Amino acid sequence: MKKRVMAASSVVCTLGVLSMVCLGQMFSCRRSEKICCVDDFPINGCLTGIEHEIPVSIETPITRIAVFQHNLLTASLSSNRETPIFRLYHLPDMSLMTSFGMRGHGHNEFVSLSLYQWIEEEDGFMVYDNNRRKMVFIAFDGDSFYIDEEKSYTYPSEYAESSMNGNQFISDEISISWTNVYTESRFEYELWNTHKKRLVRSFSPWPNWVPLGENLPIVIYIKYNILNEDKSRFAAFYRNFKCWRLFTTEGRLLKEIHVENLGNRDIPGHSMRRAPYYCSNPVADGKNIYILCESNENGTPLEYLEVWTWDGEPVARFRLDRELDHFAIEGNVMYGVDNSNIYEDGVMKIIEYKLPTEVIGQ
Repeated sequence: MKKRVMAASSVVCTLGVLSMVCLGQMFSCRRSEKICCVDDFPINGCLTGIEHEIPVSIETPITRIAVFQHNLLTASLSSNRETPIFRLYHLPDMSLMTSFGMRGHGHNEFVSLSLYQWIEEEDGFMVYDNNRRKMVFIAFDGDSFYIDEEKSYTYPSEYAESSMNGNQFISDEISISWTNVYTESRFEYELWNTHKKRLVRSFSPWPNWVPLGENLPIVIYIKYNILNEDKSRFAAFYRNFKCWRLFTTEGRLLKEIHVENLGNRDIPGHSMRRAPYYCSNPVADGKNIYILCESNENGTPLEYLEVWTWDGEPVARFRLDRELDHFAIEGNVMYGVDNSNIYEDGVMKIIEYKLPTEVIGQ
């Protein structure tokens, strides 16, 4: 059953009630200095959202939201050929600025898009077009979007298979792709020189958190990756485990962090049937990483926002008043979408949360 919004009366904690604990007690590392355990966060609290109702003519869930040039961008893959895929809303009043892209084979049309392969740039964004097997660059001229073929990128055939599981561009020539557990590689990642069309090296052996075998689900180690601003580091959050890893983009593991404050304290358990923990694409700024996680406490499903530094240290953990599917952050404001009630009464509902400035550091 699709998750539902919690009643407002059930939210009893506020931003003014924040608990502080000793950082030395809650964040400890093994002797290897790479495997770290988190028992709690320095700041804990709750966030209550404000609903913004936006009239729309689509009936499909939002599959991606992002802040683009200080405005809110949404993506929804409707089967209706007359319905735009991308919509840009002005912040903070949420008025529609422009829309772009239809389903189809013509100009500015798309048969299929993989919105999990998404790269944001200052003057546009890239998204993977399955039909054309390329990263399409969708540019913005200040008034409208258009496809910039010169900035679009077609994968070399040597790299196409590796790129299908997800990738991130480190430079114009270097890209990191992630594999799956049934490839011949013993490693999670491949570093490619896409200009010279050659594999540079593989890195990061697969975790041994559950036994590898024929019955292992192919998505057991599915993860959400994100780059920092200068593209020197990336973080990988594992959907089915309370664990994430921090790497340099040269392939060196900096830290492996295990969150132990919920559920089993085993690292990280042995069941192959696991309830998801990390449940969204992360969002990052120059200082922090933000990601949604799910918990089931006494039979009640709850969702939290975790905040981490780019050094792999815990900052804050906030309980949300509802379960979100996607979110984006602009300054100290978080915008989220809950697809379970997105089209009630013929409106789209964007949920706005204010993040404490003392936590965000802005």
